[in-house]
Amino acid sequence: MMTTTTLHTHVPVRTNVVSDYLHRLQDAYTEWREKRQAYAALARMSDHELKDIGLSRSEIDYAARNAVPRVF
Repeated sequence: MMTTTTLHTHVPVRTNVVSDYLHRLQDAYTEWREKRQAYAALARMSDHELKDIGLSRSEIDYAARNAVPRVF
């Protein structure tokens, strides 16, 4: 079911499209923040701690980008 509303310009707008876009935008921002936080947490770890979890310092960027699964 598609809902429409009229703005002041009298142009019909499908509200579910706008709502879907805003939800996707919010999801993308949340994912970006989580990946940034994962990177920061890994970067704060010592080389020994990274080795304990099977990472080297050169793998931090890759691990942080792929650590947060996409849920869409």
